[in-house]
Amino acid sequence: MRQAVDGVVAAAPPAKQSEVQEAAMAERLDVSLALARVEETGNEKKVESMAASYEKAADLVVAAPPADKFKVMKEAFRAVTKAAAL
Repeated sequence: MRQAVDGVVAAAPPAKQSEVQEAAMAERLDVSLALARVEETGNEKKVESMAASYEKAADLVVAAPPADKFKVMKEAFRAVTKAAAL
């Protein structure tokens, strides 16, 4: 996940780096909070599944072209978080 977030920040144009870095950190916080909520249920299978889903989302971000990394990060991580809330 860190590699994905670092890649998003590195791919941002210099004028947008601060803004993108803040948004990337917010996404990481959302991921951490979502995982914590699932951990509170005590359902280890769901925790493992969700963590694996976030890793797959991070892989999509890493593989995305530089111009698309930020968009892919937002969409992929939010999709996992949304699916976990169901």
